[in-house]
Amino acid sequence: MSCKRPKVSIDQDPDYEDIIAHQNKRIKLLEQDGNSMFYIKEILRIVKSQFALSIANKEEEIDSADQRLSDARKMLDRLRAYIVAGYYSAPEKFTNDSAGNAQTSVHPTIKSIFCGKKPSCEKLKTEKIETQTKPSVLEELKPANLTKISIKQELKTEKETSTDTKLADAGRGSRFKVAKKIIVGNTSKYISEAKREPNDHLQYKWMVYLRTPEEEDPIDSFVKKVTFVLHHSYESNRVVEVSEAPFRIIRRGWGEFSIQVQIDFHDSRNKSKIIVHDLKFDKSLTGFETLGRETVNS
Repeated sequence: MSCKRPKVSIDQDPDYEDIIAHQNKRIKLLEQDGNSMFYIKEILRIVKSQFALSIANKEEEIDSADQRLSDARKMLDRLRAYIVAGYYSAPEKFTNDSAGNAQTSVHPTIKSIFCGKKPSCEKLKTEKIETQTKPSVLEELKPANLTKISIKQELKTEKETSTDTKLADAGRGSRFKVAKKIIVGNTSKYISEAKREPNDHLQYKWMVYLRTPEEEDPIDSFVKKVTFVLHHSYESNRVVEVSEAPFRIIRRGWGEFSIQVQIDFHDSRNKSKIIVHDLKFDKSLTGFETLGRETVNS
């Protein structure tokens, strides 16, 4: 049995496919891909258009439902008005009291608003009798009655004014407060060894003072006395009381410490105030009187 070999041109290698056939296959695949993309885009366009159409239809349905609801509310309001008008127009809804006056019963829709019961006939009669027994306006305007009324009014006004003044005075005494500012400070001066005795170790001269700001009243106008409590090393002179201005104390020392300052006021209703002041000395050893520390207290 003989097999036929395919005809191969002289210029073509039999082990490789034809290049032209391969290119044709590639072109066909690209055409198929382009067609599929076109179909996908068309499908998306159709879906979007249908979705927008359905949304528009739903919005129209919602608008129509709102319109029907508003129409129903209007009809209910009209129906309520007709029912109330018909209720009050019926003659059997009117009742007569003991005096023969016509009274209308309350509609059930507004009955819950009213509290309590209607006044009884006896109460109405007593009110009528009381109004009849009262003196007329002309009788009250007689001269005798006018004098009585004027005297009573004068007495009443005097009582009211006296009570008002008492309350005002009490209010001033209990709530009237004035805040005062007090400045506590100290100065110091270094004393060199040449100006001291051989065994004198107190190298600082310091002063603690109390004052008020320049724009306020002087301190002795409201401060009665000031008591200074010094360091325990001062022994017998530890507590110093100053009962007149200027309220200050001058001492010598070798180190810084805290001073307790007690302030007593002229007004006995004010409690004593205690302030703790920390001494601050001149560390630069200039030999001049320098400001150490100031604190404002109120």
